[in-house]
Amino acid sequence: MPAFDIARWKTLEPFVDDALSLTGEARGQWLEALRVSDSGIAAELDALFAGATSLSRNDVLDRAQIDALLRSLQADRSGEVVGAWTLDRSIGVGGMGTVWLAHRSDGRFDGVAAVKLLSVTVTTPESLRRFRQEGTVLARLSHPNIAKLLDAGVSTNGQPYLVLEYVDGDRIDTYCDSRAADASARIALMITVLGALADAHGKLIVHRDLKPHNILVTKDGVPKLLDFGIAKLLEDDTADEMTTPGARAMTVAWAAPEQVLGAAITTATDVYAAGAMLYRLLSGHHPTAHGASTQAEFVHGALKGETLALSEAVTSTRFRSQLEVTAAAASLSSTPTALARKYRGDLDNILARSLKREPAERYASAAAMAEDLQRSLDHRPIRARPDSFGYRFTRFVRRNRAAVA
Repeated sequence: MPAFDIARWKTLEPFVDDALSLTGEARGQWLEALRVSDSGIAAELDALFAGATSLSRNDVLDRAQIDALLRSLQADRSGEVVGAWTLDRSIGVGGMGTVWLAHRSDGRFDGVAAVKLLSVTVTTPESLRRFRQEGTVLARLSHPNIAKLLDAGVSTNGQPYLVLEYVDGDRIDTYCDSRAADASARIALMITVLGALADAHGKLIVHRDLKPHNILVTKDGVPKLLDFGIAKLLEDDTADEMTTPGARAMTVAWAAPEQVLGAAITTATDVYAAGAMLYRLLSGHHPTAHGASTQAEFVHGALKGETLALSEAVTSTRFRSQLEVTAAAASLSSTPTALARKYRGDLDNILARSLKREPAERYASAAAMAEDLQRSLDHRPIRARPDSFGYRFTRFVRRNRAAVA
């Protein structure tokens, strides 16, 4: 197994993270573009992925293949002691670091946790100071749908780490797609997620990096938010040049427009990311960056991209083939026509409002978005449209079909 080379990893890490976020034709197109713009990096990526699946093909990397790749990118740190925890095995990697399953080893009590070793590429002396200061604040977050931050510190070699509640589950999109969960079930999951967001927002904590990877659903169907507030721990508010993608702790594919512009982050930033994820869960593709494969394309999508109405997106072949459109609907145990009929009206308006480019035009809070989603499930009038008599009457009829008949 090759030794971990931190300098090499600092260069390749953002490219590997982008590659793992893409599948199918998008990955092939992304690598072809990279071969033109930076043939050296492309060659290294080909070599790294040779032990798994070549990026030059359109195959989808499965979890075992990804894990094999991750093990090839880092030294085996199993057995290493970090604070009061001993690392057992690697369970994931992302743009902000690697995650290890660990057990408590200081003798005070038994337990397991997920230890996140943060990448040196996202830390500065100032962010380390803030990290130590704010870790105890975030540890007070207590909600059944937020993976609790148990501890935070800096290892003896200067690497910051977080100790999080270990959640055994699948990322929310994988969970839904693998079970062919219908639209109502997916909306219900997102309502629960928004409830957890609202609780944190009430404590003046914004997530800042919401994405499918950061929401795991257990086998019992309970969603858990991960990495809550970690971006806040790492962000250096005193820096002057934090306006380019990647300068702030975020994932560009799910970032709100104000994030990629380096503007103020508010609770509306999380509302946008929640809307983007729900759009993906209900339609099968990204709301603004259709077919995007590079960070620049995702940034362009966030700032200039066209967002189709949800009811139009599930039937449109502008960005997908008819086969892909049908397959996406089948993953929701439905058909494109049936989904379009279900989404037309209320859900179109809810998603449109949550994805407004101007933060002030979005829902005022995660709780308000959750309320509208619940109202749509209950066939009650939602807030995201004019309160006309005709609209309220159609909602009344929908709720009381038998009596009206």
